[in-house]
Amino acid sequence: MKEELRPKIFGSENRAVAMVTTGEATFRLISDSAGNLLYLGKAIQGSAENRSRWQLQKLTYDAGNNLISVLWPMNSGGAYSTDYEFIWDGGATTAITGISQADPGVVTMASSPFSNGDIVIIEGVVGMTEVNYDFTASKIYIVASDTATTFALTDLDGNNIDTTGFTAWSSGGTVRLFSALNYTFG
Repeated sequence: MKEELRPKIFGSENRAVAMVTTGEATFRLISDSAGNLLYLGKAIQGSAENRSRWQLQKLTYDAGNNLISVLWPMNSGGAYSTDYEFIWDGGATTAITGISQADPGVVTMASSPFSNGDIVIIEGVVGMTEVNYDFTASKIYIVASDTATTFALTDLDGNNIDTTGFTAWSSGGTVRLFSALNYTFG
C-alpha cells in the first residue's frame, strides 16, 4: 500500500506528523490530513532548525492523492537548489495580545512585523488552543489583511479560518514566521 511507505506518527485528530532523528540525519515532516507529505526538511544530525543547513522539498498531489511534483526552494543566488543551505524554522516570534472569535479570526499584537502572504505558525496560546501549531499543515497560516497591529488567519489555500466555534483566547501565545515555508519553490 502506498500509505505504508510514508514515514509518520499520528498526531491530534489522527493527523500524520513526524519529527525523526536518526544517527545520521534529522528530518522534519509536515503532512496534510490525508497523510500526504507536504514539506520535508533534512539536515545532518544535530543541525539546529535556525541554521542554514537544511535541504527542503515541497511536494504536491493531484485530487487522487498521487504525487505529481517535488519542488525545491530558491537560494540567495536565484537558483532552485537541492543543497543543504536553507533554514527550517528560525523566524522571530511576536507576542499575541488577543485573538478574536470571528470569521476570519483576527490575531492582535502590539506591533505586526508581518506582511500579507507570510506563512506563520502560532504557539503557546492559552484558551484558544485550537490555533496552536501541531506539526500539521492545518495549523499553518497565511497572513491576510495585515495592519500595524493585526492580521486575519487564513489557511494554506487562502481560506478564512473561522474561529467563532473555538474556545475564547485568554492569554499568551506567539506568532512566528515559518522559514521553510516562506521560500519560493519551483
